[in-house]
Amino acid sequence: MSTSFEKQQDISAELRAQVICLSHRAKTPHLGSSLSSIDLLVALYWDFLRIDPKKADSPDRDRFILSKGHAAPALYVTLCERGFFPRKLLEEYGNDGAALAEQPAPDCAPGVEWATGSLGHGLSVGIGMALAARVQKRDYRTVVLLSDGECNE
Repeated sequence: MSTSFEKQQDISAELRAQVICLSHRAKTPHLGSSLSSIDLLVALYWDFLRIDPKKADSPDRDRFILSKGHAAPALYVTLCERGFFPRKLLEEYGNDGAALAEQPAPDCAPGVEWATGSLGHGLSVGIGMALAARVQKRDYRTVVLLSDGECNE
């Protein structure tokens, strides 16, 4: 599947608007982290990652670790738009007891691989997943998105 650059720009613009609305409604900060991630997430989830939303836990899926956990709203709107979960789950973001919190947690929603937010640990988790693929002779790829804050740590 290949999405044109123009189509990716349209998707990114829509997802940015969703992130702003989501963050405003939930009164959560960190818009910069989310908005700066959207173009990368769209390129990954529309054209690079081999993940079927209907089989989000397939052992042969590619792995994506959002190490910069403050950008969780960007990941959530991306996963929702790709069909990993219904919009109803997204609408509960930031509510007390809701599955989708400010920082992603494992199994909070299909497509979320790992709990992140502690700076710097996403890369080591991703390396572990990549090494596991090699040992298990699986063909999945692992992608980790880091923040400048993590790299400065």
